Amino acid sequence: MSDSTQPKMSKAETELREEIAKVSISEADRKAADDLAENARDTAFIRRAMITPGMAAAIFRFHNERRNRRLDPLKARDLGGAMSRGEWKENSMTCGFYPDGNLGDGQHRMAGCALGGQSISLLVVGGLDPDSIDTIDRQTRRTTAEALDMKGISESKLKARIIRPVLDYKAQHAGQPRQRLTDQQLETIVADNNDRLDLAIEIAREASHTSEPAMTEIDCAQAAFLLLEGLHDDDFIRKLLGETQRSEGNSDGSSVSLPLAQAVGRKGRRDKTLPPRRRLGLICKAASLGSMGKTVTRLAFDPKKEELPDYHAPQQPQEPEEQAKAAD
Repeated sequence: MSDSTQPKMSKAETELREEIAKVSISEADRKAADDLAENARDTAFIRRAMITPGMAAAIFRFHNERRNRRLDPLKARDLGGAMSRGEWKENSMTCGFYPDGNLGDGQHRMAGCALGGQSISLLVVGGLDPDSIDTIDRQTRRTTAEALDMKGISESKLKARIIRPVLDYKAQHAGQPRQRLTDQQLETIVADNNDRLDLAIEIAREASHTSEPAMTEIDCAQAAFLLLEGLHDDDFIRKLLGETQRSEGNSDGSSVSLPLAQAVGRKGRRDKTLPPRRRLGLICKAASLGSMGKTVTRLAFDPKKEELPDYHAPQQPQEPEEQAKAAD
């Protein structure tokens, strides 16, 4: 394909290719890449190959003319990150070459290997029909929920929806960028937190068992999980979220749950729900006040003007006897 007919590269793709161009390629890497591409011209060729980062960079740079799908830089970086962390797993998918020795399927894995700095094993086939490229990867891949179901994790789809905004809140509270999780990372996090997620769902369902709950059940479950992560007491969370869902408060109008219900409630709200960061911030603010026995008549939080409220349970002051024991 001539340069004049090639689609213009995005800035992200240009930067990705520049990074791969800086990957060290030894003479052995270049020879192995050239030999593999040459042998893979044959339609009968099939071989398991160990691809080093340098070899992957050589294949990507010198045996990857643009008769491939459009490169997705984000996908390549995700694969590279998974490979560098040891999370990438080989499956039944092959890496294929055209009869002219150019890569027909596998450019994202080659880019990921080059960037990830870890060797990977791939099953390589040769002699791909150029007309078959539009059939590759058209199958439906397993979702995170399906993978978790196979591991015996119940309600996996719901748990994945609960955990994402909570992880985002925790990262932003710690001053870190939002995480872009791979499927493998999300599966691991859900599995590691399965018991706590089960408890969060139980609390949310119990709290939401009312005619007009202030929040959706999943919003309530996200709140419960975040507060559990912050080591708030289970009974305190049940009481706070239960009263909030029922819009209950003190007779004089001072409480924490009633102002929280009014702040996060869906009544009269056009979009029906607040953005997760603002909603969770309001809940953390209310939890902090409530755990210290304080009451308010109004609750507000603006994430554009205020720091995210802490989701951790406030440390209770020690009694004199406990202080003496700690000193001993």
